[in-house]
Amino acid sequence: MGKGGSTSAMLQKKGADDVVGPHVSQLERGDIWILDALSKRSKCIAGPCPRAGHRPHLHGTTRHGRTPLDVVPGLERDRRTQQNIKWWLIPFAILLLLLAAVAVVIIMKTNVADARLDTFAFAGAQGGEPAATSFFTYNISVALRVGNPNRAMSIKHTKPLVATFVFHDRRLHNLTVVEAGHKHQPGKTEVHLLHAGGLVPGFLLGAAAAEDFKKQNATGMFKLEVRLSGEIKYQRVATAMKRKLSMSCPVGLQLAPRGPEVVVFHEVDCMTVKQDEMYF
Repeated sequence: MGKGGSTSAMLQKKGADDVVGPHVSQLERGDIWILDALSKRSKCIAGPCPRAGHRPHLHGTTRHGRTPLDVVPGLERDRRTQQNIKWWLIPFAILLLLLAAVAVVIIMKTNVADARLDTFAFAGAQGGEPAATSFFTYNISVALRVGNPNRAMSIKHTKPLVATFVFHDRRLHNLTVVEAGHKHQPGKTEVHLLHAGGLVPGFLLGAAAAEDFKKQNATGMFKLEVRLSGEIKYQRVATAMKRKLSMSCPVGLQLAPRGPEVVVFHEVDCMTVKQDEMYF
């Protein structure tokens, strides 16, 4: 029987191995076998083909038709190279994550959307001059707008966000805008209505503040400031560093007329400033 008959008998033999992937194996006596991916059978293409039942085990195949990675020329080397690269990528990815956490700049936009000044005067002043026993009385309302421009991550307040009402670098009132643990949702803007009012002993303001009040009272325009302080971080970044928050919102206000009359106010943006310790 010719070559074709021997090959056909061999391929029809029950239990013959299936093979995949085109691969050529040359035997010592000159036989050449090819592994056909379409038929998943081996074919003799040159040399005297072996008789049925004596087909040699082809290089690169298994009994179940799979080609082991460790016997395909050059593939084992590529696999080891990929493994080495993979092990190098792990610490590199960790390093990138740490650098990204440090480099992330947390941005929070704030401004004073509206404000109203109902009372701002020295109570008990004599002849327009603050007396030693006088009190400074004030009544201020502010609509504070706080925005998170990041649309992917929320901002978490790790410390309370505090608003301090200031006149001539003297603290009048402290208010907590949000408590520690508050989460500011991605891309959202919050509006907080703040109201500060009360009495401050005149001597705490000092002579310089009293003199400045006299000058501003003559013009009818009072220069105040809302200072924001706190600490924030991005919620979904486990390694994100916390950022101290210190902002100043300068506000110029006139005394509002009595009654429900609306006073026009032009919103003011808050600026990042160096955090100062205020003891008085």
